[in-house]
Amino acid sequence: MALWGMEWGGKDVIISRRRMKYILNIYKQGVVTRSTQHLSRISYHQIIWELRDKGVIREDGIDKNNHQKRWVLTEKGRKMAEHIDSLYNLIGAYEGDGEEEGKK
Repeated sequence: MALWGMEWGGKDVIISRRRMKYILNIYKQGVVTRSTQHLSRISYHQIIWELRDKGVIREDGIDKNNHQKRWVLTEKGRKMAEHIDSLYNLIGAYEGDGEEEGKK
């Protein structure tokens, strides 16, 4: 289920709830690595590469504890995360995330 449509790279796209949550996760944690995520390996790489290619995140070296790439938000990604966070707060999406309402 998508919450938000926008133009991205000259194309109209819809950012899925999963990607919005992922961007917020990076925003709140400050940095993510493969082992800090609860995604399958394939999903993790798909989302990372997509966000990297769109300029939302960038590699920030290697984590010294687990030897995995560290990913952080770019300035563009930080702005997106702030807007997503504002939208979530505005519609109360953090309270149950609205997923239960769609299942009823």
